Amino acid sequence: MNSQEWLQTLNDNWDNLLDLVMKFHPNSVRLNETKEYPITAKKAEEVCEEIRKEITRSYPIMQFRNARDNNDISSLLSILNETWFGMPESTAVRYEPGFHTLCDLCEGVDDDEELEM
Repeated sequence: MNSQEWLQTLNDNWDNLLDLVMKFHPNSVRLNETKEYPITAKKAEEVCEEIRKEITRSYPIMQFRNARDNNDISSLLSILNETWFGMPESTAVRYEPGFHTLCDLCEGVDDDEELEM
């Protein structure tokens, strides 16, 4: 999808995506409030746990909101990817509202010359 479609998808699903960032971003204050998810991919969970330790973003929710206000796709994409790594490796997480949209958005945009990552 192009950048306009990407931003439209993000905005159409904002509440669910914001909730996922609040629940699952490794630096989220609500991370410990999430319900238990049975781990169904133990090795993948171990790898993700190591990556979670490396994610050091402060105030991800505020940064997520600011990036949206500025249509900063690069920052939005970064926070969504960090959130994806924060999600437990459990098939149960697939039922979270917005999960599939998050996965679609994490694929990025086709016109990525604007992103300069």
